[in-house]
Amino acid sequence: MKFDDPVLFIRHATSNPVHLAVIDIRMPGMSGIEVMEKLSTISPATRTIVITGEGDPMSRAAAMSAGAVFFFPKPFDDEALLQAIRATISSHGNDGGEGAADANRIR
Repeated sequence: MKFDDPVLFIRHATSNPVHLAVIDIRMPGMSGIEVMEKLSTISPATRTIVITGEGDPMSRAAAMSAGAVFFFPKPFDDEALLQAIRATISSHGNDGGEGAADANRIR
């Protein structure tokens, strides 16, 4: 599913399982970091991949601190994003260690 409104996404995640979310840091009404913080409360097993036009170290640190397993500054390689999605899905249900380790290799 695709959501353009972070509030609608949070409402959806409150009553539906969400295994993976690809989140932009900049969104209308709520930042991606805020979405991740809310998501960690209502759906702690959800893995997040962050994409952003703000690839600075502070944005990366904030995303990783909020629980992102991968961080992709724009523009990014589509195949790398797909690989991150596959890795995250395949590690779902584990402690997330594999995805977290891979996150440091992908810029």
